Order: sequence, then C-alpha cells, then structure tokens
Amino acid sequence: MAEMRSRRSPISPAEQRRRGQLGLERRYNHELYYVQFFINKTLLVDAGGKIHCRAYMDNFRDSAFEPEGIYVGARYAGLRILELDPNINTHALVLKQVGGNPELINNNANDPVLVHDWWLLLHARHSYFIAFLRTLRQLRILPRRFIQDESDRLPVHQFNWGHVVRIYLDQHCPTPHTTHTCVTQQLYPSPGGRRPKSNQPQINHPVVYAEFRDIVNNQAYMPRITEFERFIWNTYLDNINLRPQLTRIIRQYQAELRFTLTSQRTGSTMAPVGAPEGAGQRVIYTWTLTRE
Repeated sequence: MAEMRSRRSPISPAEQRRRGQLGLERRYNHELYYVQFFINKTLLVDAGGKIHCRAYMDNFRDSAFEPEGIYVGARYAGLRILELDPNINTHALVLKQVGGNPELINNNANDPVLVHDWWLLLHARHSYFIAFLRTLRQLRILPRRFIQDESDRLPVHQFNWGHVVRIYLDQHCPTPHTTHTCVTQQLYPSPGGRRPKSNQPQINHPVVYAEFRDIVNNQAYMPRITEFERFIWNTYLDNINLRPQLTRIIRQYQAELRFTLTSQRTGSTMAPVGAPEGAGQRVIYTWTLTRE
C-alpha cells in the first residue's frame, strides 16, 4: 500500500483549485453559484463566512472566480442576498437577509455590511468586479472616478503594492547597505506619570505607518502615485486591524526590492482615549530595514 501511495503523482495547486470549484458547483445549484448581475442575487455564505461564486464575463459564456471568495463574516452563514442597492450605497454591494432587510455590522448601529468597489477592484478585478461594473451600467450608475481610472489602466500601470514600498525605500534607504530604524506604534506617556519600562523603544524613532502616510499624501509624489493607490494605502494605514496584513504585504517584497526587514518586540504602551488608533494597550515593534 505504501508503494502504491508513493507512485501517485502530486496534485498541482491549479488542479486542486479546479477540483475544489467542481465540488462547489455540485454543492451549490446553478442559481446560487453563478452571477450575472448583483441585483437581488441570492448566494450562500459558508460556515467560514465566505461567499464562493463565479461571475460571468461580459460575453455571458465565460466565467471567473476568486479562490478566497468574498468574506462577510461567519455570523451571516446561510442564504443571503448580495446586491447593489442605490438607496443604501451606490459604490458598494449590500449584504441582506433573504427577506430584503440589510444585515448590520452590529445591533447597536445602523451600518450595513458592505463589499466596497475598491475591495472588488483590488481583490477581484477579473471576476466579481466585472459583474459589479455590469450592474452599475444596468442601473445607470457611474462608477467613482478614481475607480474607473484604475479599472481602465493597462496592466503595467495597475495598482501594485511594491510601487509605494520602493518609494519608501528610496527615501529612507537610498543606497545599498544603508539601514533605517522605525517603530510600529507611538509611545504614549505612562498613566499617572510613571516612568516607562526599561525595555521601551526610543521615542525618537519614527512610526513606520506615519512615514508611509507622509509619502502617499505628499504633494511631491502626486504625479507618481495614483488616487487609487492613495486611497488604498490610506485605508490600510488608518485601520489598525488592517496593519498586520499590510506588514505581511511589505515583507513579501523583500526579495524583489532587495531589502531585509527584521522586527523585534520592544515594549508596549497604553493609547489614551482620543488616540488615532483608538484607546487600549498597544504592542510596539521595532523595525530595521536594510537595503541590500
């Protein structure tokens, strides 16, 4: 039996994805899986909180999907409606109950669960975003200008995280073997005037997210950075929950852009009420970037 197993050819990632999609098509019926328009479209949210579907291309013959699907949250598992409702938002899909009432982010607010146009363009440019644009045309709604501009760009000019990372490196590590040190969190004074712990980082180290924000919003870089780039970077920089993902993205470019990034936990701080990242305990990491 062991010999028989050893003779089996390994399954490629592409074949695994193909088989997975065949399984999804068998599990969901055609109406719950294929999308022509996001208009009163009933789809299934799985137990992991993801919607898996295929979007028809504009020829209505070919279709495309994203392996990661669309994440909306496990609490919404089951049949749901995902549609563009101009009465709620003209640049995002709204998650609704089958009865038509919008799902809310929490019960104490009236904010609906939305899948924004920028997210679709960033993560599903060649699949769900195509169906989204088709829906906009069907409802005679114009896409936002910076969304349309990014959608129209040739592949070589389309959004790429590495573009801004390269500008950052050129500014802070301009030559080979230069090093730049920064921290991930501002150090706030200790409550009650207590002295900070001895392992706290030096206050004079700049905060890396503030440095990136200065670049994407600097008038000097406006000709080089598109409005879509600026919007995406500011969205990730301003949301503390997205910063770990942004850190992983930056790390992915070490080989391509020839730099190394080392990170070490060097302390913590208590962010006060009114802090940009919100009140609460925050861990501080010290980054060291070195240009190869």
